[in-house]
Amino acid sequence: MGGRDSRRQKEAHRVLGLDGEDWDGAGDVEATWRRRAAGRAGGRDPRVVADATVYAAEGTTAPDGCSEEVVQVSQVIAGSLPNGIPCYSVTVTNTCLACTVRDVHVSCGNFASTELVDPSNFRRLAYADCLVKDGEPIGPGETVSFEYSNSFIYNMDVASVSCGDV
Repeated sequence: MGGRDSRRQKEAHRVLGLDGEDWDGAGDVEATWRRRAAGRAGGRDPRVVADATVYAAEGTTAPDGCSEEVVQVSQVIAGSLPNGIPCYSVTVTNTCLACTVRDVHVSCGNFASTELVDPSNFRRLAYADCLVKDGEPIGPGETVSFEYSNSFIYNMDVASVSCGDV
């Protein structure tokens, strides 16, 4: 692997919050991420139900420029409400370390939650069109997180982004 790829993998590793961890490939990155997710879930073992493309884990490099590919959406089961309805934790991450994205739209079906989701973080505008962070800029390496609850998980994929601060 070339020096440039190694630097990018280390940057992706830092963005994922895994710097300082021992790792030598995809398995260790995933195991570390799962351990941290379990810690955030109060020791429960959250099952990964949808996963972001993690370039370091794949041994490839992140896209250089601003595009839909630099914004990744991941979800994990975050437990359940007292009435048994599952809760999901969603993370939207700008993996580009040199660009800012804004107006991030996610394909989200007929998204709804039994518990209120802060609309400044995530809201449905129309069927299959949800807006992240009110369309505001998401900086290099920045993450936007929220939780929702529903009897089933919604598939979420980045539909479009705009590049730059304004």
